[in-house]
Amino acid sequence: MDFENTTKKPSWLRAGDQSIFYWYYKPVDCKASVLLVPSIGHEAYHCHRFYNRLAEVLCANNIEVIRFDLPGTQDSLGTVTDKQTFTCWPECLSLLESQFQENTDLTLIGFRMGATIADFFCGRSSRVQRFIALEPVLSGKRFSREINATSRVSETNSLAEDFLEAGGFQYTHEFLDWISTLKLDFSAKKQKVLVYTKSERTRKSLERLNLEHVKTQTLRHYEDIIAEPQFTRIPEDLIFSIVTEITDEQPTKVRKPVALRLSEKAKVEGNDFIESCFTDSLGQFGIITSPTTTQVNRRLLFVLVNSGSGTHTGPNRVYVEISRSLVHSGITTVRFDMKNLADSYTIGTEQENHCYPKESTHYYDAMIKALKLEYPDYTFVIGGICSGSHHSFHYALKHGTNVSAAICINPLTFYWKEGMSLKTPEEQRTTVDANYYANVIRDPNAWIKLLKGKANVRYILLFIQRFITKKTSNLISSMKEILQPIPNTRFNCDIATIRQSNTNLEFIISDSDPGWGLIRDNSMLSKVKFLKRLRVKGHTIPRANHTFSSQESRRKLCSLLAEILSQYISDSESKLLQTKLSSSSLPNSSARAREL
Repeated sequence: MDFENTTKKPSWLRAGDQSIFYWYYKPVDCKASVLLVPSIGHEAYHCHRFYNRLAEVLCANNIEVIRFDLPGTQDSLGTVTDKQTFTCWPECLSLLESQFQENTDLTLIGFRMGATIADFFCGRSSRVQRFIALEPVLSGKRFSREINATSRVSETNSLAEDFLEAGGFQYTHEFLDWISTLKLDFSAKKQKVLVYTKSERTRKSLERLNLEHVKTQTLRHYEDIIAEPQFTRIPEDLIFSIVTEITDEQPTKVRKPVALRLSEKAKVEGNDFIESCFTDSLGQFGIITSPTTTQVNRRLLFVLVNSGSGTHTGPNRVYVEISRSLVHSGITTVRFDMKNLADSYTIGTEQENHCYPKESTHYYDAMIKALKLEYPDYTFVIGGICSGSHHSFHYALKHGTNVSAAICINPLTFYWKEGMSLKTPEEQRTTVDANYYANVIRDPNAWIKLLKGKANVRYILLFIQRFITKKTSNLISSMKEILQPIPNTRFNCDIATIRQSNTNLEFIISDSDPGWGLIRDNSMLSKVKFLKRLRVKGHTIPRANHTFSSQESRRKLCSLLAEILSQYISDSESKLLQTKLSSSSLPNSSARAREL
């Protein structure tokens, strides 16, 4: 197999008023074609790693692949709350089918609702010869019921009447009504169908149909595919089974990642922004969102890095919303995947999919250096949510002179060490629990749960013990404050180093998140004293959780970021003036040099 010449290219495809973001994987010797149809909402975000890996293995086995985002989701344009966006999905699949370069048999592969949407398209295409459904939702009505159920137990219930919020995504009633019309009908299929399912009930019901063209296999890796991004695992045996089904050959293992190739055409223009693809010397992938030529460009670049092991779109698509909202303030944004994560992952590396890689500062620096070559006269501000704030903090500590500010959003730790939990670090468990109990103590349902014996009493007692210990420690620290205004902690010393490089630090904390407790533990100062004595700025967003899963909290975050970043616009404009003055003096200097 010629791994050297396999390539993948990102691009957007215009579909009427919509634009679809997609990746095209080109093998050296194409024998078949595969269209990977994504699921919806948090499922699409969580199973990105599986789809990415599946596409690379398929390409390594001489299969051309298109992996894409449905209009209104992830990096595609639009929102699912717009009826024109989701009703065009079947037509968009037809357009993507026309992008394949080889006239070979086409296989559709879909996970969950992706399979249901792919099934809807199957009957419209004469080229589709095979359909592989992974844990398909047999009825759109069932999916609609799942969304309604998830919405009712959401920790950030919306007060809006025209849409539901579930898993951090919005669904209008109009959208759910349309989804409810979709239904899998394997009996009407002419194509070969292979269904992987973990449900014994689904498998038996399909077997009772006794259809010769439909086969079923047990799906043993559902939880690995759909887990939180940092906890997903690649089911190699499932991927090889899919490849064998398509090629009838023993699969070839991928020894090298498919090479990334960028095209100048990898660009799309929305109503008020332009987006283009970008990569650096390490092959880290990012998307640049900039104002259109008719808008004011403030020459300020805001760089966002992954939250956890999720993609550059951010949890609940929040990075996309931030990027596309900031153009109204004339701000350019880059959202990128750090090496070994999402679309910048590297096969076979020890820390593939690790959200706190050892070389995170080096990776960050490679992206900043590449962007500075593209935007030499821009002011740079960096930031990220959760682990993204950890990486931004440490980049500012080591390379503070390269950026004007670092914005840390909902950090869970400032000093990651190997062996720490990828959930909440153990050192912050008490802070997180204290924040949680402070909120639920006012909830009557929580007391009813405790009195009925449904609460974990043992855990609560252990928390009380840990809480008293921490409070005693904080009291001792407060007494030390009298003698030492700024405690000599590692955190405080690092902030002093960052400030010495004239780099500002801004902290944005959701009111339900433990961030301020984390900062208090690391600085041994109260919030007010921390902000005043260390000359940093802090902001609290009300009615928001760790990943801003409600629309209201995301809007507040976007508005706050626009306000914060506007402080640094004057820096960028003065830099531009200096650049113009220096460039205007260059011809005279050159003339003098020639005379000499």
